Amino acid sequence: MGMDTVSESNMDWSRSREDFLSQVNVCIQQDQLMKVHDAICNNEIDRTVLESSCMDLVSSLTNHIVERNNFNTVAATQCCEVFHSLAKVCNAKEMVLAFCEQIEAVIDNRIFYILLEPLSTALDHVHPPTPKILDQSLETIYGYLIAEPLPRHLDTKSKKRLREIDNFTELLTRCVMFVEHFVGVYKSRQSRGEELRNNDERIILQNCCLGMLANPLVNLDVSEMCVVEECVSVDTDDGMTPAQSTRTAWREAADKLMKMLYDVQCHYTEVMRFGQSLNTTQTKTDKNRNSLSHQRHRARSRADDSESGTDSSCCDSGDEDESMNHESFKKQEEDLGRACLAYLLFSERLHDDNLPQIYSPVHVFSSTLYYTNLLITDINPSLIHKGVYLGLSLLVKLSDHSILHETLELQAYRDFPELLINTMLRCPDKQLRTKSLQLFSVFISKLEGMGRYKLFKLLIVKCKHSGVIGMLIGKVKDEIHNALNSESSTISNKHQMFLGSSAYSLLVQIFKLPKGSEADILEESDRIMSALNLLRYLLIRDTSNRTMIWSLLPKCEAGLLSPLRTALNMSTVHYKQEIDKNHKKLRQSRVVLQKNTDVDVVDPTTLKQQHIMLQNALHMFDMMESVLGRISELTSVPYLTNNK
Repeated sequence: MGMDTVSESNMDWSRSREDFLSQVNVCIQQDQLMKVHDAICNNEIDRTVLESSCMDLVSSLTNHIVERNNFNTVAATQCCEVFHSLAKVCNAKEMVLAFCEQIEAVIDNRIFYILLEPLSTALDHVHPPTPKILDQSLETIYGYLIAEPLPRHLDTKSKKRLREIDNFTELLTRCVMFVEHFVGVYKSRQSRGEELRNNDERIILQNCCLGMLANPLVNLDVSEMCVVEECVSVDTDDGMTPAQSTRTAWREAADKLMKMLYDVQCHYTEVMRFGQSLNTTQTKTDKNRNSLSHQRHRARSRADDSESGTDSSCCDSGDEDESMNHESFKKQEEDLGRACLAYLLFSERLHDDNLPQIYSPVHVFSSTLYYTNLLITDINPSLIHKGVYLGLSLLVKLSDHSILHETLELQAYRDFPELLINTMLRCPDKQLRTKSLQLFSVFISKLEGMGRYKLFKLLIVKCKHSGVIGMLIGKVKDEIHNALNSESSTISNKHQMFLGSSAYSLLVQIFKLPKGSEADILEESDRIMSALNLLRYLLIRDTSNRTMIWSLLPKCEAGLLSPLRTALNMSTVHYKQEIDKNHKKLRQSRVVLQKNTDVDVVDPTTLKQQHIMLQNALHMFDMMESVLGRISELTSVPYLTNNK
């Protein structure tokens, strides 16, 4: 009877909820969903029955598309039409919840796209507009977006990988377009002078845009330079390589998000003021930036508690902690979004015409330093890249000696050089390590003399890496050289800290051998050689004792030279013994290999490599002894007598 009813041109829709759903299911099976659509639009269905069944209808239609794998067929189009009609006729808030519920359950982007437009329609029909409903919808969309794996290796030729990259790019574009619509609605209502409900809607849209900048945009390569360089090879009909086309789409998404932030009155000057206020706080970063994973972890924990019979009342404090962690996570996401915004503005120069030109380069650098630190703190090379290039883009605009030494009291300024050193030592990308060293050198050049002095003194004591300390000693030598070359009457704040008693205090820290004669002088070779070269330079160049090096000689002898001689003698003997052992093992291995026996022996190639390393160590010791000999000559009584 039900089948006959469906086939009639004018259906008699039941006033019973269960019977109505049965009729709809028959229409689904017969691919006659347009009858349901027309009935909804023509008010042929009882409104009470329709509204009580709307969530079940959305679920049934979604399952129908999934089960039949009908994503691009007439049936999928008809389902979408029914979704739109339900969004317009039924309770808009309930329809928003229904669509969000389905989006949270789906794992296929094609279903997501089908549900996205009706969700937008339902939100448009919520009257009066409710910020809470908008916030829930945007969080659902954002959660789905960040659950998508980030694409890697854009230059791949694998069709599967290229398809995954295209799918991600389309998803990002669709999500940005979804948010863009509601930013436009907000802007239109604002232009009409409508009340905007305590600013909540603006803040929700702002946080959503910042969230998308934080994840996934901050993890993507949106640099214009890469897009231009890839124009060399052209593989596609539109004149762009696949990688270039992808980066262009990502850059366009970033451009739209920046424009939307401007439309919701998140001006870049406010972002700079916010960064300036954070300079006095400790730089922190959260390694877990996947809010969807966080939500799933919470849901999984609750499910485990339910299965184990755990009393939910016992977990109240845990729920409160999770709520606090979630709020902290959202704040960190917003900070990371602002950091990405600063990179796009100052390094990629997107919408930089909206930035007032009244700010000094020092103020701009100081206001964005917190964001630079936040980016280079991360372990992701993409974030480190943005942090390093953001810092370089701002620092090159500063004149030398323009950063006052008082700023080093701010937490962000204290963190910055240490974070750069950490990047130099631990970043897996060689180019980023080199760029970090370049940024470190540029930063030092922008500090005034007192600031450089304070920084050198702090880092030489705090840093434990011999190579870094050797580099710092080299820079100290350059500063002393400039000070010594300045006329006494023209010495200014730029150089005065590297002469006299202040130089004495700094040199005491430099001319000191860690662990004395028991130090591993091979491991400390960079530091030791830099210190010896500086001492030799000062003894030759500073005959008038302007750096007080001659007053420091007794401490140099006790803290560096004497224990170094002892350590060199012991190390040289030890390494010569190791070379003799290596020779014996090498001869034994050759004999064994010639006899073709089955005895396990060390590979001769490995032994040769060890021999080369041992010889290099002895060569380093010879260089140290040579410089030590020259220093002894320079401080000897006959030499001093002849050169008076």
